[in-house]
Amino acid sequence: MEGSRLIELRSALNNISQEELGERIGLSRSGISNIEKGKRALNDRHIKLICTEFDVNEHWLRTGEGDMFRTLSSDEEFIKIMTEIQVSDDPIIRRILKAYWSLSDSDKAAVQRLVQNFVDSETQTK
Repeated sequence: MEGSRLIELRSALNNISQEELGERIGLSRSGISNIEKGKRALNDRHIKLICTEFDVNEHWLRTGEGDMFRTLSSDEEFIKIMTEIQVSDDPIIRRILKAYWSLSDSDKAAVQRLVQNFVDSETQTK
């Protein structure tokens, strides 16, 4: 039942509200509630929007089989991140990227080593 999967999906997405999910796919909070209660079915358009917006595996959403989320290729993940940066209103990220891009090749290499060391230390602590 798609309704129970929507509840599961909202939970996996850090418990986003019915209202927030609805806003992102063009449905009201009550529309999401009705789907979750089994009073209304998701239509193909909303299924596609959910899958696109949240990288959800369409087969899982329709059937409950397989992984909840699509596995993105490295290129798809990069494009997604760059798109999120482009539409975000986070001036710090934009300033960091602009500053990095203006560095010399040797300075970029130094920043890359610093970031790699940070990532490696974060990975080891988990």
